[in-house]
Amino acid sequence: MVTTPAFHDFLAGVTGDPNVTIPSSKTYNDILDNHFERFTQDASELFLEEFKELDETPFMTVEHDLWTNSSKNSIVGVSV
Repeated sequence: MVTTPAFHDFLAGVTGDPNVTIPSSKTYNDILDNHFERFTQDASELFLEEFKELDETPFMTVEHDLWTNSSKNSIVGVSV
């Protein structure tokens, strides 16, 4: 996580809270993991519904990619 004073000022400006707390890397990663789990569950349900709507005709390619940038930040990409 970025913890510079400039980043804190940025978050304070965005949130309107001068006492905004920057989560730790672990907390941030836990949040991302939870959102990813929810995303995959919701996407699976949506794709199953769409598959049934189209009389189970396969038509969709779903791909995802996970990587880390030079700053060791995790990046998730999804294409449908």
